[in-house]
Amino acid sequence: MYRLIAIVVSRLRAAAVAVARSTWEQVKTTVADAWRDLTVVITMLIFAGVIGEVGSRIAFGEGW
Repeated sequence: MYRLIAIVVSRLRAAAVAVARSTWEQVKTTVADAWRDLTVVITMLIFAGVIGEVGSRIAFGEGW
């Protein structure tokens, strides 16, 4: 998980550098990549929470 967060931070930094050095198309591509990575991390955190909650309910006999 920490590696994914590090990748997102790295992509955001790359986007900032792209703004300073590159064309608009490269900036859009870099920002889109960073946004995609961030949404993947958020989705993983949400699913991990849901799976953890359901798993704990099953483990403790509380049902769904």
